[in-house]
Amino acid sequence: MVIVRVRFVLLFAASLLAGCAGGMTETASPASTTLAGTPLSELPPQPMRPGQCTLVLWSRGNPPLRFLMAFDTPATARVFLDGEVVELPRVSESGALVSGHFPEQFFARDALSLNVSFSTDESGVLEDGMRVSSASVEYSGPTGWTALIPAAGLIACSR
Repeated sequence: MVIVRVRFVLLFAASLLAGCAGGMTETASPASTTLAGTPLSELPPQPMRPGQCTLVLWSRGNPPLRFLMAFDTPATARVFLDGEVVELPRVSESGALVSGHFPEQFFARDALSLNVSFSTDESGVLEDGMRVSSASVEYSGPTGWTALIPAAGLIACSR
């Protein structure tokens, strides 16, 4: 159990450090790895503002890819689609708030939507965050094509 906690903390720390090294820009070079069955690619590191809580999800594929980051304020989600970071506003949510996030969240912009569901592991409490033991993201693209992406991750809050 301790190894799992340390692994998630190290993954999160690496994500934050990479985000800090990359500056505040939201553009990045095209990712070389795409998420199987979708036009989504690995999301480059994204900056967090002080006091912000972020849901970070990795695919359960091999290798796992960081493909979604959702922020509590402003209530948005980011993915990497067609070579650019795309931000979608949260349009609905349900369930009890967990570290700034609802276990059911729906993000949409234009013809793109993400239906995010997650559950936390009470034994996975981290300092300033929570382990997300199971998650799924239903991706619906502009052509009407839909994919269900199994995931896991964490919620982390910056100070």
